[in-house]
Amino acid sequence: MSSAPCFPATSTATPNTGHPGGPCCPIYAPSWTANPATRREVSWLCDRTGAYLTLHGRPDTALPYHHRALTLNTHDLGPDHPHTLTSRNNLAAARAARDHDQAAQPDDTGTDARPA
Repeated sequence: MSSAPCFPATSTATPNTGHPGGPCCPIYAPSWTANPATRREVSWLCDRTGAYLTLHGRPDTALPYHHRALTLNTHDLGPDHPHTLTSRNNLAAARAARDHDQAAQPDDTGTDARPA
């Protein structure tokens, strides 16, 4: 039995999962990229994972998931499809949450540099 990591395609579909499965893992078959129904499910899962992470204050972690969902939807459904537009909106919301979190951080002197 091989101790190789999951197929390389998995890392682009579901970033940072830490899944320990190997090439025999039934969850990550290499043919998922050829199956449009599976690609749609992966897109949905990435979008929902990103939304969950954004909602729970982890927009930096959510961004790769939203980006992957947008990439899959744009490729499979086209740039003007409602699912693609929703993915684009969710990515923008995660970026806005990240930027808001970064702007809310005090500077390193311990005082808030933003004007009152």
